[in-house]
Amino acid sequence: MCVWIYLRHYLNLRILVSLFTEFKTVGPYELNWETQQYKCTLSFVITLALLSSLQALNLFWLFFILRIAYRFVVHNVAKDDRSEAEESELEDTPAPAVANGAANGEAKSYAAVAAPANGVSKKSR
Repeated sequence: MCVWIYLRHYLNLRILVSLFTEFKTVGPYELNWETQQYKCTLSFVITLALLSSLQALNLFWLFFILRIAYRFVVHNVAKDDRSEAEESELEDTPAPAVANGAANGEAKSYAAVAAPANGVSKKSR
């Protein structure tokens, strides 16, 4: 867990700080399409927005990981919150009905089931 926090939070925060301190100083700070130099204010804003949103998502995950770890250590409950909602949703939904009584062992052939559905029967031919 310490490695995850180091790689996901510490290093990401160092990269975000380096955007403010070193982004303009390393290499040419210009937008030049011919020489493929795309380092300008727009690229700074885009990079900052994407890395900040990644950091926010990582903090969101860290909150839930620490909450589960806290509940396990203090309350000795090793249950994930997400699994409760999924199980209750599965219990609330009724089982799908199987057409033509196939669940009761009364399986019919496909031709017998499909013929009345399309309105054509053997008697009308």
